[in-house]
Amino acid sequence: MYFALIDESGKATDVGPFVLSALIMEDSLFFDIENIIMKMKLDAFPKVDPWLEIHANYIVHGKSDYRRYDVNVRKSFMNKLYGYISTMDCTIISVISRNKLSPQNHSKKYVNVREFTSWQYLIERIAKYIDKINGMAILIIDETEISHDITIRDSIKNEIKNGYYTKSIKSSRSILNRPLFMDSKDYVGIQLSDLVAYSVFKKYSNPITGVFDFNTFFNMIYNKFDTSPYDKSKVDGYGIKEI
Repeated sequence: MYFALIDESGKATDVGPFVLSALIMEDSLFFDIENIIMKMKLDAFPKVDPWLEIHANYIVHGKSDYRRYDVNVRKSFMNKLYGYISTMDCTIISVISRNKLSPQNHSKKYVNVREFTSWQYLIERIAKYIDKINGMAILIIDETEISHDITIRDSIKNEIKNGYYTKSIKSSRSILNRPLFMDSKDYVGIQLSDLVAYSVFKKYSNPITGVFDFNTFFNMIYNKFDTSPYDKSKVDGYGIKEI
């Protein structure tokens, strides 16, 4: 069984990119990473609550308890986190919506279409990947941003089961049709998917934030993006899907 841990970066209401990223791993790794990341966090930030959520934006901008630590300490921690992801037995799939919002298309209907279209393509790419490895998967989704939007939640469930793009993919039936929605505070794996989504968002918008250069972080995990089954050097359209 594989888990696809999914988080987003950016907003469907923003003029910049909107990113959905899935960090896919076997279930045997699900709990191992808790202990590993906990130790890394305590080594880097000995004075903070060990359950403090790893949130890329907070670390970069020194928010929450991360404000106690110098920017270079925070940068070093981010470097170790992305270094760890680069060594994990995992696969990354990201969808990037570059559609620009304007006063003419800033309606809630348009925003919902933009967000749901991104979900359609992400679920399609996950289904194709599961088909390639002949596995089974469950989607575990950070509910923080979509908990208030029943329409999106229901649309995601329906897309897994009866999706326009997935219905022709054999393995779509190997994705459990009821995803698990979790608060990212409850599981560090989803927090890692936040790091992945944030690095993709920064790469495709403004990669340098003060001393944080997300070109470097993105390049560290680049080898984890899904590739074409015919050309292992081809990531575009597989691990990275721009729409």
